[in-house]
Amino acid sequence: MRSVSSIADAVADAATTFSGQFLEPTDAGYEEARRVHNGLVDKRPALIARCCGVADVVDAVNLTRKLGLEVAVRGGGHNVAGRATVDGGLVIDLTLMKGIHVDPKNRTVRAQGGVTWAELNRETQLHGLAVTGGVVSSTGIAGLTLGGGVGWLVVRPPVLAFATGHGRLAAMAVVGAAGVGILCLYLVVFAMSPIE
Repeated sequence: MRSVSSIADAVADAATTFSGQFLEPTDAGYEEARRVHNGLVDKRPALIARCCGVADVVDAVNLTRKLGLEVAVRGGGHNVAGRATVDGGLVIDLTLMKGIHVDPKNRTVRAQGGVTWAELNRETQLHGLAVTGGVVSSTGIAGLTLGGGVGWLVVRPPVLAFATGHGRLAAMAVVGAAGVGILCLYLVVFAMSPIE
């Protein structure tokens, strides 16, 4: 892990363009932001980057590379194994990224990486549409879509459906940085079924 002063200096530089919030271990809100669904996971990142948009995600990825820190990406933070956090590294926290746009005509929805299934379902149901997803409403759409799990309307897990090309995930966009080796989901587009 880098020294506290180098992290603080790097955060001060990045904060000039970062519209979200950086949290270090001594900051108010850090303890709550570092927690994940599984209470047995008790990791303490050196820094949490709470992103508000794609530009913040890019800045956080670049900061991770600059500091040489390990990285974890948090969508909903529901992963049982605790992969949404890291000891001594940087957590790219997408939980503030809640944008949802439903296109009822084309039966698609765009949603940012911090959206939960409860939030997505509420928006799609207003248009009489449903998405194959998780059965636990507090689960984030990003991790479940890419990492597995099954929902009320799915025949097979979404990640398998995506990999075989026969599923409901129509497209996704990722943010990455050359040489870092991480990709960060920020937008998912689903094809939806009418509720009958």
